[in-house]
Amino acid sequence: MISDESDKWYRDPSVYHTFSEAQDPENVCFSLIQECVKGMTLQNPIDLASGTGRLMWQIIDKMLFDGALYALDASEQMCNFLQKTIRRERKFTSNVKVVRASIIDAPDHIKVKSNFIVSSFGFPSKISNKKLCLEELQAVYDLLSDDGLFFTMGWDETFNDELSHMWYKFIPDRITAHDFEEWRRKRTSAIASPRNCGLKWFKKGISVPVQFTSLKESAYVMGYLFGRDAAQDVVNKGKVEWNMSLGITRNTKKELAAIIKSL
Repeated sequence: MISDESDKWYRDPSVYHTFSEAQDPENVCFSLIQECVKGMTLQNPIDLASGTGRLMWQIIDKMLFDGALYALDASEQMCNFLQKTIRRERKFTSNVKVVRASIIDAPDHIKVKSNFIVSSFGFPSKISNKKLCLEELQAVYDLLSDDGLFFTMGWDETFNDELSHMWYKFIPDRITAHDFEEWRRKRTSAIASPRNCGLKWFKKGISVPVQFTSLKESAYVMGYLFGRDAAQDVVNKGKVEWNMSLGITRNTKKELAAIIKSL
């Protein structure tokens, strides 16, 4: 999860898992990516910043692949959570490799090329850090096969949705604004290109819900992420669903090479 302003989104695997499962429950974004690689046999697919593994399980359940599926994450807690889940599910365990490493260090741990690399809310890990963006982009380039594709899923970077409004309302940041629209425009203008590292939009403005199963779950997760006032606001409104405006980027290895050269 991109977490420039706060690492709360990524600190607790159980909270992260609950939020991840609530987000885009119909898997609209993954289905769009799946359509892009229809008829293609994946070779050593890599899920960058895998978290608790929702995207990894989508790949296992819905895509054909040869070699191993690599789930990479820098967090020891996330990797432990994922390992326990894999052992509990007892399927494809020999085909899944959980790798604890940063995106930059991924080529040192994954010694094979992949024709399908994807990251959901994990690339780049710090959208405000241009140097880090470039280093992580180089790592992806080094891992990608010549015919490979690199996808990212995350905000569409307009921040024009209910979840962003929660951020504006409850999370202090360095943006001075009189209202949400001004805050949103300033935040958007600070990002020079998709993911702030020259990637190419495949699809923007994908409106999906974040849908919790109960008010108790909603208040707990949103309170953890946004604070006590947010939890009280959720309870007062009886709110269990928010909308998010997401976007997908898609790039070939040749395109990544051009981006790296230009940065």
